[in-house]
Parts: sequence; structure tokens; C-alpha cells
Amino acid sequence: TPLALKRSLPGAQVLDLWVRAPQPLAPRLREIAGVLNIEPVESGDGDGDGDGLERLRLFVEPGEGLLDRVLASVRDGGADLRHISLAQPSLEDVYIHLTGRGLRE
Repeated sequence: TPLALKRSLPGAQVLDLWVRAPQPLAPRLREIAGVLNIEPVESGDGDGDGDGLERLRLFVEPGEGLLDRVLASVRDGGADLRHISLAQPSLEDVYIHLTGRGLRE
């Protein structure tokens, strides 16, 4: 069922980040308490983003201060945050988790 698919994901929520960073941020983000898994998301068109943006999908267990710790880690990594969203898992998240690719627009 759709609910069972969503529950199969690690973490209770999904934190989606779009950043422009001089170096990969995933290693530093993995060290944050509450971050269970990080997956890079490729562009759905196969061309890459071409503008240096990196999209990361963090599977998290929300807790007090989690968002503050993530934002501090992004800033300390010298990255420019372009987008952030925190949401309950969706079927799109299941698709990305299974394929590593975003849906085509």
C-alpha cells in the first residue's frame, strides 16, 4: 500500500536541501544526531544540474534543534543554501529512495 511504502523509508520526515557548496556536504551532515540517511538526488533529465547545485534528501527523526544543527553545518561548510523543505514522506520520496533520481517534470 502507499502507506506501507512510505513507512519503509528511514526516518519519520524528509529534509530536502538544495545547496551550492565548495565541497560535498553529506559527510558533515551525516554526523548530526537525528539524520538517519542522506541520499543525493540526480536531476530527472539526465543532464545534471549544470549550475553547481547539489540536491540532498535527508531522512530524519525530528528533534529539538535538528533544523538549527543542519543549517549551522551547511553554513560552516561554506555552502550557499538555495532551498530547504521539511515534510512527511511522500510517494515521490519512495521513488527517489529506490531509484536515486527525481521525477521528470
